[in-house]
Amino acid sequence: MQSLFLLFLILATCCCVSFATGKGVIELTSKNFDASIKDGSKWLVEFHAPWCGHCRNFAQDYEQVAQTLHADDDVNVKVAKVDGDAERAIISRFGITHFPSFFLIDGWSVYEFDGTRSKSNLIQWAKGDYKTKQDPLPLFSSPFGPMGLVQGWLMQAGAHLMTMYDYWINERGFSPIVLVIAVVIGGITCSIFFMIALTIALSSKPKDD
Repeated sequence: MQSLFLLFLILATCCCVSFATGKGVIELTSKNFDASIKDGSKWLVEFHAPWCGHCRNFAQDYEQVAQTLHADDDVNVKVAKVDGDAERAIISRFGITHFPSFFLIDGWSVYEFDGTRSKSNLIQWAKGDYKTKQDPLPLFSSPFGPMGLVQGWLMQAGAHLMTMYDYWINERGFSPIVLVIAVVIGGITCSIFFMIALTIALSSKPKDD
């Protein structure tokens, strides 16, 4: 009986600790990036690579950063990471030149962390230091500037096409070759109809004498 009671206390303690520290780092990909960051929260995002030694060494600290910030409802910061090797479109959009790189996304404003990489520094920076110690990225070079938005739309379109491709291949059993041929034929057909419609629209109407 005492053993059962002790086991219950251990499990309850673990649950309480887990609840207090919050959830861990969120994985972002091309398929969920834009939809995720539009939820009204601020986002602290790490760009990392599997081969990067600094990224591996800091992984546990970054997990603790996530647990600390996710447990603090007052700051409303979500902590995420992006695999730079797998998500080339996203790192191109952010202009990543080295790993790890950290960004704070606050609405349309984006801030790049340029301090000493440590757990405490990142937490303080994400809690508000980013606003007082540096300016956001200029609009032209921002991931949410004109070029960044175009890249984002292309990224979403590519993700949707890959989802459709996986559906037709894996769920419907289509051959990849047949699917590619169908897409090419469909594209050519749409182009022909578009050209015909454009020609008709631009052709001059006969005048009445």
